[in-house]
Amino acid sequence: SSATLANDTQSTTNENIRFTDPNTSNSYTVSLDQSYVQSSNFEISLASKKSVTQNTPKTYLGTVSGSSNGYASAALESGSLDSNHVLWIDVVLDSGYEMLVKSEQTSTTQKNEVIDNRTPLSDIPSVYHWKTFQSLETKIDAIYSYNQAYDVSYAGYEYYNKDIDKVIFWVTFTHNVVRALFLHDIGLNIKMNKILVRDDENGDPYKDYKAGSKQDPDLNKYWNIGDKQAPQQQVALIHNWC
Repeated sequence: SSATLANDTQSTTNENIRFTDPNTSNSYTVSLDQSYVQSSNFEISLASKKSVTQNTPKTYLGTVSGSSNGYASAALESGSLDSNHVLWIDVVLDSGYEMLVKSEQTSTTQKNEVIDNRTPLSDIPSVYHWKTFQSLETKIDAIYSYNQAYDVSYAGYEYYNKDIDKVIFWVTFTHNVVRALFLHDIGLNIKMNKILVRDDENGDPYKDYKAGSKQDPDLNKYWNIGDKQAPQQQVALIHNWC
């Protein structure tokens, strides 16, 4: 059996991606439908006030063959699904076993590869929703050290090295992974309202932030004063494939 997708799905045409897990030799097919993680008033801005293209990656939700309670989320890094493309997929099986899959198609090749995996902390809930019972919107603050990052490779992709498009993509992909988890488990649909990219170290309120330190009340104050659309109750830092 398979779940019904969230009620904000923008497309009813399935895209099927088949891949094999090299660790278990098991093959799976994910069936994806486009489903926007961005809210209707979504925007991208740079802290430097420079202009930025408002184009955002297409996002998807889906199901997994042979895993009745499993699910998938994805984002399109480049191209389109019906031609050359790079698509990243997060796949979660019934057991909670999770895989990061890269689907890449060129004019001459098609490759679907498991780039990374991790063992589960616990089984995923046996009751699933995929329907929106409650919703909320978030604002993502991509700190300077996040978009500066490293000029090295990890898990098959290059870090951003000041590439704003890559920052926007990986923030979007990661947010959609988190969204899929909450939507699947408890029917909470978490949409992105804004991505603010700290492209200039000067004035970055996070530059002295230490991992594991307590939430800084000044950051809440910053967001409440600087963005008055809604009160900001929490500040959190995120990274790739959370």
